Amino acid sequence: MDTTNVVLEKVCDEKHKSIEDKLRVADTRLNDHTHRIGSVEDAVIQLTNMVDSIAKRDIFDKILIVSIFIVALVLAGIVLGPGLTKEIIGSIK
Repeated sequence: MDTTNVVLEKVCDEKHKSIEDKLRVADTRLNDHTHRIGSVEDAVIQLTNMVDSIAKRDIFDKILIVSIFIVALVLAGIVLGPGLTKEIIGSIK
């Protein structure tokens, strides 16, 4: 009976250790994604400000800035996926 309890306790300890390791990895990934999302949001805000200021520029500057904005949105869609990109764009008004 004593041996069974010791074995069960060791199995339980191993399972807890494995779960803690998985949680630590998930937490690290979540923090990394948080930083990436923050960086992308900052870039979108800067690009939005640039688009707002294009009204004061000539047509060639406007085309260049809009092209850069489109490329940035495509890259954001590739990096973050379409769902998250849509949320970020939808929050800018």
